[in-house]
Amino acid sequence: MYMKKSPEDHSRILITERPEVYLGASRQTLLDLRRFSVELGFIPIKRFSPLNIGKAPSWFKLLLNLKDVEILVLAYPYACRPLDNSTRSLELNLIKRISKKCFSIIYVVDLPIEQNNGFRVPDITDSESRRVERELFESIDKILVFNQRMMKRIQMNYGIEDDRFVLVEMLDYGVKQPDITRKEYSAPFRIVYAGNLSEELLGRGIESLPIGDDLEYHFFGQNGKWIGGFNGHFNYHGYEEDPFDVVSTMSGLAHYGLLMRNRNNPIISEYYSYSTTSKFSAYMVSGLPILVQKEYDYVSELVRKYQVGLVYNSPKEIQELVESVGEDQYEIMRRNAYDLGSKLSNGHFFKKGMATAMNL
Repeated sequence: MYMKKSPEDHSRILITERPEVYLGASRQTLLDLRRFSVELGFIPIKRFSPLNIGKAPSWFKLLLNLKDVEILVLAYPYACRPLDNSTRSLELNLIKRISKKCFSIIYVVDLPIEQNNGFRVPDITDSESRRVERELFESIDKILVFNQRMMKRIQMNYGIEDDRFVLVEMLDYGVKQPDITRKEYSAPFRIVYAGNLSEELLGRGIESLPIGDDLEYHFFGQNGKWIGGFNGHFNYHGYEEDPFDVVSTMSGLAHYGLLMRNRNNPIISEYYSYSTTSKFSAYMVSGLPILVQKEYDYVSELVRKYQVGLVYNSPKEIQELVESVGEDQYEIMRRNAYDLGSKLSNGHFFKKGMATAMNL
C-alpha cells in the first residue's frame, strides 16, 4: 500500500501534460497516467512551458528542492515533445538537470517522430528532433516501452543498452468496466469500430468490409459523418466524450471490436507494431473479443496469446470467421477479454512495469 503524498512532498514526481489539452484517446491516457501514478505515491506536475511560467509554482518548488526528489517519471511524448516547438530545448535541459539528482523513468506511450513520418502529416520533424529525443533517452535511468519492437527502434536510433529497458506489454485503459452478462451468439453479428474515423486514416477501408444480412457495423468517434452514406449495414453513432458511456454501449451492443486501417502504407505498419493502441484496450475493458487485421502484428500476437479474438488476413474473411465460432468458444473469448480488461482498467501493466523499474 502506497501512502498518499502531500502537495509539498517532492520525493516522487510525474511530469506530464494537462489532460484537458487533448481529446479522445490521448486525454484518457493522460488521465490514466495521473491516476495510476498517484496510486503509486507520485505527485503530477504539468510540463514546463515559458507560457505558463507565472502559473507554475510547482516547478519553482521542484527546482528549489531538487535534493528531495527521489524518483522522477516522465510521460513521453506528452512532456518534452521533440518535434518542432520553441520550448523543447529549455524543457529538455530542465529535465536533464532534475534527472541527474534522482532516479529517473520515462514511460514511452508513443514515438512521435515515427508517428509523424508514418502518417505523413505536415512535416514538423527537423534536425533538432532527433537530438532532443536522443539526449532525453540518454539522460534517463529506465525506459518503459511496450515491446521488443519499440525497444529495438529506440536502440536503432540511439544505441541504448538492453538493461535500461522495461517491457510493459500493453497500454492500460483506466475506465470502469461495465458488468458482463451472457450474450446470445447469433446473427446478425454486430461489430464495432471506435476511434478517429477520418477517411484519410481509414483509407476508406470500410468499403472492403463484407456486407450481408448477418453482419452489422457500428462506428463511434469523431469525423465519421461520411460513413452513414454507405448503406444500412453501417451505423454511425457520433462522438461521445465520456469513455465509460462508449465502453458500456459497446459492451451491450456488439459481439466484436474491429481493428483495421489503411493497408497501403508500410511505414504505418511498422509504427503500429510498437504498441497495442487504446482501441485494443477499450475493447478489452468492454469485454469484446477483437477482429484484428494481420498487419497489426503485435496486437495479433496478443490476441493469440490471451485468446481474446480472431485474426484475419483479408476483410473478406470476417463473415466466415465469425460464423465459424460456436457459442461456447465465443463465451471463452469474451470472458478472457473481460478478465484482461479488468487488469487494464486498474493499471496493472503500468504498475507492474514501474515496480520492475524501481526494483520493488
